[in-house]
Amino acid sequence: MGPNVFAQKLCIHLTGLFFVLVGGAFAVAGWVPPFSPDGSFEELANNFRDQDNVRIAAAMFFFGGAVFVFPTVAIAGQLRRIEGTARPVMTWAQLLSGAVGVLGIQIAAAIWLAISFYDGSSDDVVSTMNAMAWFFILGAVAPAVFQNMAIATVVLSGDGAVYPRWIGYLNLYCALGLTLGVLTPFFQDGPFAWNGIVGFWVVAVDFFVWMFVMWWATVRAIDTDRGEEVPTDGRRVAVHA
Repeated sequence: MGPNVFAQKLCIHLTGLFFVLVGGAFAVAGWVPPFSPDGSFEELANNFRDQDNVRIAAAMFFFGGAVFVFPTVAIAGQLRRIEGTARPVMTWAQLLSGAVGVLGIQIAAAIWLAISFYDGSSDDVVSTMNAMAWFFILGAVAPAVFQNMAIATVVLSGDGAVYPRWIGYLNLYCALGLTLGVLTPFFQDGPFAWNGIVGFWVVAVDFFVWMFVMWWATVRAIDTDRGEEVPTDGRRVAVHA
């Protein structure tokens, strides 16, 4: 059987839908950048009262987060060509890390939906739950970091025939940038808070640039896919199911 180019390209091109849904959700909710965690509980809670746009954004997050699975699968298909083994463990690590990372978006969306659902919730409860959601989005970055590291490991072990070697170094750089998200629980204001230049902008831009570059690079890799694996010694062998 051939490499099923159509299905692969469909999966990777769903990156565009991810951009629209997740990026659009932040815009619909009015969280670009997010409101400051340094405000009073009343100020924070008022961002969710009688706000249908928050519920619309949550629905967009639900679907957008799930869409992330498809580009992850497309990337895994190309990484397996490089690993060239019946047990491509780093490809599996990338795939599972991407799948687990979806939960960070889904859980945050569910929390935001819940606190916008009941208008009578106390200010301190709303604010605490909102903080929990942001820590899922920006602080729980370990799956994305491990996904980057798995991709880098595979790409840098290859000869550049599938993904250029600079893609591996880019993934290492992005892993470092995303790791800065773990600092958000320690700051309520300044550059490392969840609305700060590092806590929000560096982490968000890092992630979306990574997705755009992997979109381009994976389309390019699929165009060279003839149904073979490309082991590290450069030999090409047929893929067996």
